[in-house]
Amino acid sequence: MGDRANYVLVGENGYELFHSQWGALTIDRNFLDGPDSAIEFVREQRADAAWLDDVWCEGAVLIDVPRRFLLLFTWHHGGVTNRKTWLHELAEAWPGWEIRWAYGGVEDVAAYVGVDRKRVRTEREPIERLVNEHLLEYPDDGDFVITIRAGGTLRGYLVSAQHCDLPWAGPKLVDLAGGLAPAPGRKRHGESDTGPESGVHIDVDEREVGVWTLAPLLGTVEELAACWPGWRFEFWEDRHEEQTRRCGEDFPMFPW
Repeated sequence: MGDRANYVLVGENGYELFHSQWGALTIDRNFLDGPDSAIEFVREQRADAAWLDDVWCEGAVLIDVPRRFLLLFTWHHGGVTNRKTWLHELAEAWPGWEIRWAYGGVEDVAAYVGVDRKRVRTEREPIERLVNEHLLEYPDDGDFVITIRAGGTLRGYLVSAQHCDLPWAGPKLVDLAGGLAPAPGRKRHGESDTGPESGVHIDVDEREVGVWTLAPLLGTVEELAACWPGWRFEFWEDRHEEQTRRCGEDFPMFPW
């Protein structure tokens, strides 16, 4: 049990790796007092030579002191709105530092210090299984939105995906989604509903695809783009507005 996190301190002579059994739950709080407090906090954690893989690592923070660079992610960010507020507060607490979200999850953190991504990458599930099982589990309040425009018609589908893994199906995702029941939009379901955390918009006629996410990509943007040969691929980072704009009134998105 746990919500595990890796912490990395980078100095002039290399890096130190730390581990916390429950740290991913509180990344959004433990680093809001600035660099000095953050470094002290990390040094209080368990020194550990073992990297967590992308299944067990629910959050990670890398502090590169010489470069004044902060790289981080967590699954437990509270959704689009809360995460935006948190990152704004973080920027105020770390003046003069470059802060970057690790969209590739622990892979990005490991790769930053020269560790092979494959060391923390686990085997992927078949994409067909992900699409079919997740839709049945969360048909209305899905946290992943697929929108497909083809032949002048736009259809949207809601699925649940803990990671941003569905776009890895490439163009095959169009046919897989076509076997699902279309949704009229993504409404808010109660006050606790923080909205989707990822989305993909596919324009079949223009052969364009765009992806946004707060969840880990489970790979690099370049690897994901390679799954769409012959298509114009855009990675929108956390800019869900890109998908909303392309859908317009044809598919009402979540009211953030």
